[in-house]
Amino acid sequence: MDVKLKSFFNPKNPGRIISFLLIVAVVAMLLVYTTLPPKCNDPYKIVHISIDDTSNCLSELNEIYVKSIFDVNLFRQLRDWHIRYGAKFTLYIYSEKLKSVPERFRSDFVSVSDYLKFGFHSESHDFEYTKRLSGEEFNNIFRAANLKISQFLGERSRILRLDRYYAKSDWEQVIAPEVDVLLAPDDDRSCYWLSSTQSERTRRDGSFSQVKACSALEFWRTDLRYENVKWIWYQLESLRDQDRIVIFTHEWAMDNTTKEKMEYSFEWFNDNGYNYVN
Repeated sequence: MDVKLKSFFNPKNPGRIISFLLIVAVVAMLLVYTTLPPKCNDPYKIVHISIDDTSNCLSELNEIYVKSIFDVNLFRQLRDWHIRYGAKFTLYIYSEKLKSVPERFRSDFVSVSDYLKFGFHSESHDFEYTKRLSGEEFNNIFRAANLKISQFLGERSRILRLDRYYAKSDWEQVIAPEVDVLLAPDDDRSCYWLSSTQSERTRRDGSFSQVKACSALEFWRTDLRYENVKWIWYQLESLRDQDRIVIFTHEWAMDNTTKEKMEYSFEWFNDNGYNYVN
């Protein structure tokens, strides 16, 4: 090593080493910034945040200590995030859990329906069972779930993500009149009943519109899932050219690390002028 370099990195001169590391960090940050897209200047930008596989919080409503929905950790957390950040959420539920939801909490849910809505995800965790459903069976399950959501949980969302982005072609006539948007995959899985070409277009363009005589349905690409994101700052900055961001997690994945990412994202959405939709 050159004598000057040896002198520079001499352990007796820790200040120089720290300065060098700071310079390296700044250069690396500048290089990262050069890879980022320009910010979207659309005056109305939106973000949709959802929690999938929601079931435990609904079961907890039956515990003897629960006098209000805010005695349940998840509902209390969502309320606090709404107060602090203005965030809004959609919870996608397994409809079998609706059988045990006490009706006495409906007024609580109605009072927060501006920032907390619910939507059908599937009847249960059993995906093989879902795949065996006929059009008529799905129709009965879907309509009954929507009725119970309105009866017990307040307002039903018209933006849905079905379990594993799965739906048969004959389910379309059941879903389309009840839904404005279906959230599409964040990977290369098929998108409901869409063709491979339409699914690819949704991935590439971020959305796809399907207009028919009786309905108009949009498909929005899902951009991120919190539990899979390692560098939340970089991932969000990589999406800053979009006028719509769709991001989600699962109830079972909401550990402290995921919650920290969520809180960072709420601040980022607010700082960058995004409006919450649910």
